[in-house]
Amino acid sequence: MKALLAVLIAALGLSAASADLLRVTLAAPVFVSGVELPPGVCTVQEMTHGNDNMVLLIRASSGEQATVLANRISNNHESNPGVVLRLQNGRYSLDQVWLSAEDGFQILRSKAE
Repeated sequence: MKALLAVLIAALGLSAASADLLRVTLAAPVFVSGVELPPGVCTVQEMTHGNDNMVLLIRASSGEQATVLANRISNNHESNPGVVLRLQNGRYSLDQVWLSAEDGFQILRSKAE
């Protein structure tokens, strides 16, 4: 049975430049759409707006970046803005992004992930 573990990494803070930009610090490498983001600061930005689906751009301060398709989450999240990671087979992957307590996104995965 595959072990799953959700880990919440709190955001350092929202950027004043845009309500759609989130800065987080990753404590470990995280895989996003086949790209490994190294530990450190990264940003998450909404690229397209839609009713349910949206494209998010995740960019590490070291230059690595990935785009992902996500569904809007409609339930209320009781934590600060940040990301939720999924641990599977010894590696972390991006599972959810929360821009605020009410504005969250579930990352859509390919069958290979």
